[in-house]
Amino acid sequence: MIQFKIQNTKPALSLSKGAKFILLLVLSGLFSFCGSEKNSLSKNKPERWKKVGHLLYLNKEGDLAFLAHEGMNPDKHEGVGEDYITHFGWEDTTQLKNVIDIKSFKELNGNMYRDNNRIYFHYDMSDGGYFHIWTDDPADFKMMGNYILYKDSVYYPRNGKVNADFQTFKSSDKLGILGKDKDHFFVFGDTVSLEQLKQDISEEQLKMLMEL
Repeated sequence: MIQFKIQNTKPALSLSKGAKFILLLVLSGLFSFCGSEKNSLSKNKPERWKKVGHLLYLNKEGDLAFLAHEGMNPDKHEGVGEDYITHFGWEDTTQLKNVIDIKSFKELNGNMYRDNNRIYFHYDMSDGGYFHIWTDDPADFKMMGNYILYKDSVYYPRNGKVNADFQTFKSSDKLGILGKDKDHFFVFGDTVSLEQLKQDISEEQLKMLMEL
């Protein structure tokens, strides 16, 4: 058996009392700065927000926010923190309060939402993600499972347009991420073979898909 011998060594750097005091002051300042930075995010403190609709909240200043969650399972609205999103997109300055109709706002499938005027999508990420307008023309919008059928095309919310036949495409709420058309099978909007499906999904799911 190999044994490692640990030798006591003198520290490479020895600080005087004065230097130690200065270092302590610097570290204290850093911790105070970090604390002030954290407090500057008080807009995300839950006690500042009042629920006014499904995942919609208002604060005293009249800001409207969509409640997203940080950490694990953000798409299930579970996580280690809450993120109150008040603006659309990453850098868009448009505020939710100027766009969303609270009374008609509701959740669809696949992180999609709608009101009487628009369709919205929450791109969930571990930091809360972002919320944006998917279309401001919802007349031909339809969801089938987690897929979108819109103006003669099929989309998967997170991945965009799917190379599927619009007329024969099928999915269901129970199948969610799974879909098919007359020639192909799809998972998360990607084309997969029947052989791959048999390896990746249960016999019950495959049966449901084949019977659509």
